[in-house]
Amino acid sequence: MATAIGPIVWPGLFKPLFDSDFSRRFKVRLSYKIDHMHSGTMPPPLSFLSTLRPKRPDFLATMTPEGKAVMGQHLAYTKNLFDQGKIVLGGGATDGAIGVIVWRGDSAEEMQRIYENDPAVKAGIGYPELHPFRIGMVTGA
Repeated sequence: MATAIGPIVWPGLFKPLFDSDFSRRFKVRLSYKIDHMHSGTMPPPLSFLSTLRPKRPDFLATMTPEGKAVMGQHLAYTKNLFDQGKIVLGGGATDGAIGVIVWRGDSAEEMQRIYENDPAVKAGIGYPELHPFRIGMVTGA
């Protein structure tokens, strides 16, 4: 089913780039309820986990120039968000099976908007998912 982050290219792949019906093609699985206790302090940032599984197994090996351009835009987009502190970590499986990002934000709506505007997600190169996430353990390395 998958190969990691990167543009998938086969006839009709980049048609979704110009598809105005984005919301029908892409459904973020996001069901997160925030209960604010009025303590007078801002709530801590929320964490989210996103994945993007390419639509075909040979994705990395068969990337076209158009696909490479989309991935370049994706990397620039995510690097900017990392520099802003919105991304905790991100990367792709070395076998190309999946890309993963752990996000930090102030609201579920903000995270959904940021994720939906990722060039790789907008291009429709894979199967995107976004989920509320609790960071349980982190190493110092």
